[in-house]
Amino acid sequence: MSINKIDLATIKRVTADKSSVNEHKSDISIWFDRLKQIDAQQKAETAKNTDSVIYATKQSKKTADCWLLSGLNALNATEFGRKAISEALEVSPNGDRVITLKGLNNRQIKITKAELDAAKASGLYADGDLNVIAFELAFEKIKNEEHPRTALEKEMNGLAINWGESNELFYLISGRKCSTSSRDQNLGKNPRYVDNTRLDVAGTLDMLAENPDSVAMVCSFSMSNGLGKYTIDGVEVSPRHAYAIVGVEKDDNGVEYVLLKNPNDSSKTLRISKQSLLKNVNSVDALPREGVELPVKENAFDKIDIDKLLKK
Repeated sequence: MSINKIDLATIKRVTADKSSVNEHKSDISIWFDRLKQIDAQQKAETAKNTDSVIYATKQSKKTADCWLLSGLNALNATEFGRKAISEALEVSPNGDRVITLKGLNNRQIKITKAELDAAKASGLYADGDLNVIAFELAFEKIKNEEHPRTALEKEMNGLAINWGESNELFYLISGRKCSTSSRDQNLGKNPRYVDNTRLDVAGTLDMLAENPDSVAMVCSFSMSNGLGKYTIDGVEVSPRHAYAIVGVEKDDNGVEYVLLKNPNDSSKTLRISKQSLLKNVNSVDALPREGVELPVKENAFDKIDIDKLLKK
């Protein structure tokens, strides 16, 4: 009998008959182990739907909200960020969620279980965690309110959360402004979310290496090689795509590597040398832990005009 098909009723039936016990003696311990595995899986799945934390997801191929997902993944990589997510997310017993945004005067946005189920079924939102979808829906509601769109605009441009910057998510969840640095003169400039555009990226990575709970960071890569994907240290990256920086580590030779999460599949961790990242990075958004001051550097990057680049 397949272990996957064993359930408690089957085990009770078999163990009630002494002859069956002898016949299946070698299998019973395996069956019980399998039941424990199933129970653990069910509890884990229940936890994903009832606690105020986020789990690994895959970005929808139909929606360009890498900035939002990477912002969440970057926060989730730090203790202070996980606390911020937990404070922002309330899960009701009936499956509804309430998102509280400190950056909007603690405004509360209710996301019903029905809305979550519809969003999950639509294929437009992240796959893998309803809590992440709740944040996507909350930001979708906010953006639609701030910039109402016609039915045609919605049809042409898709969701309102298409395209954005992680500094917005950092600010709205934490209520604190970010530091940025960018080669693209169009990025990281919104004073509503940003109070420093002279971030020393190398110095901030050093801080992260020394204390993993010091700062949450998101980066994007340069378009100097065009708009197509290219490879850095054996890792395929996409320009104009946000990645969460989740750590810095050294190998046996003392070479420093930056650990990244691609929102296309945040269950995997990518590794690029610090030197290569600094050479190829386009922009960085950083939210420090409260009380931490991030380093500043004038002219950290040569500026480029993305609009002109795209017209070439």
